[in-house]
Amino acid sequence: MVKDEGQVWGPESHPMESSSAISLVGAPGELARGLGIRRSRQAAEGCSAAPAEAQTFSLKHSERVRVEVVRDGQAEEVATNGKQRWLLSPSTTLRVTMSQASAEASSDKVTVNYYEEEGNMPIDQAGLFLTAIEISLDVDADRDGVVEKNNPRKASWTWGPDGQGAILLVNCDRDTPWLPKEDLNDEKVYSKEDLKDMSQMILRTKGPDRLPAGYEIVLYMSMADSDKVGVFYVESE
Repeated sequence: MVKDEGQVWGPESHPMESSSAISLVGAPGELARGLGIRRSRQAAEGCSAAPAEAQTFSLKHSERVRVEVVRDGQAEEVATNGKQRWLLSPSTTLRVTMSQASAEASSDKVTVNYYEEEGNMPIDQAGLFLTAIEISLDVDADRDGVVEKNNPRKASWTWGPDGQGAILLVNCDRDTPWLPKEDLNDEKVYSKEDLKDMSQMILRTKGPDRLPAGYEIVLYMSMADSDKVGVFYVESE
């Protein structure tokens, strides 16, 4: 997941609503914030800011960011040095990718310079600040007692001794002897023994200590599944 703060620079600049790609033609001085969906391949979309007299543009970006210029369905990767020029077109978009989480918020960026047809100096500039966050919801997909990170088989389930996918136990014992009913009939968890009877999921995150202003991460589950899932914070032994 890549998030950005919508920070821009240039005349009359202000952030716009995010979607999934960066367009290079729009109102003066604006470059849209981008919101990527997946860690491995995010696309940043929106409206950006090319001055009316601009004919070409160049790009610079941080080392950890990969940028592709997409024209007529063909993608061309962008070098980091900003020397190459491209013609401005309403159909030209940028595809932004980050393959690892950011250590700090807004620590990576993409810069767009706009030029007149024969000019060597940019007549305007806009920028996109990026924050990449890695999120993985993991289970014991291969049933070996270990909750691995991003097991490739966690999204499917197969029955049998050679099957795959997490197993959900029927919690029908009584780990708290003084309670009159079995654990499955009590919504509360009183002991670590009771907790160990559950099929464990681990939410792993990697990224900055604080999200950019205005963003939050939400764990969602449907109402139909809400009585089967509990959220616990790990404490030291």
